[in-house]
Amino acid sequence: MQFTRVQGGILVEGRIEAQVEVECIRCLAHFPYSTLLEVEEVVGLAGRSRAGITYRLTEEGWFDPSSLLREQAWVALPMKPLCRPGCQGICPECGANLNLESCRCGEERVDPRLAVLARLLEDRAGS
Repeated sequence: MQFTRVQGGILVEGRIEAQVEVECIRCLAHFPYSTLLEVEEVVGLAGRSRAGITYRLTEEGWFDPSSLLREQAWVALPMKPLCRPGCQGICPECGANLNLESCRCGEERVDPRLAVLARLLEDRAGS
């Protein structure tokens, strides 16, 4: 990171490689997500108010970049993270992770709302 004195504050610039643990939206597995954070923010001087300045130096002249980096990491995260592009997710019936195992529930599932129609078709085929 580079710090440059500018009018009314200090310009913080830099690129930081980060790795964040996220959860896949399909299979709920946790996986590391690598990203590059590009930071460019003006940090205000202590005791001076200026519109549009979110971060400030302390009275002693220190700046803790953790909140700035946390904000940049949240912005860089995907809205719908996937552990891999072909993630199959979990079975809505039995909850099996389809990336790791086969579905444990029966192959033929009949929607309970349509069970009456299924019985009618069976009766008609039997007669």
